[in-house]
Amino acid sequence: MELESGCLYSMKIKEQTRKLAAGCTGVRQGEADVV
Repeated sequence: MELESGCLYSMKIKEQTRKLAAGCTGVRQGEADVV
């Protein structure tokens, strides 16, 4: 269950970080991929 919820959570994080990355250098997006 943790892996599934973690994947969905990670996907949502990527979506948000992708929007934030638009104004950032994209470092956040890299961290999201690791997490």
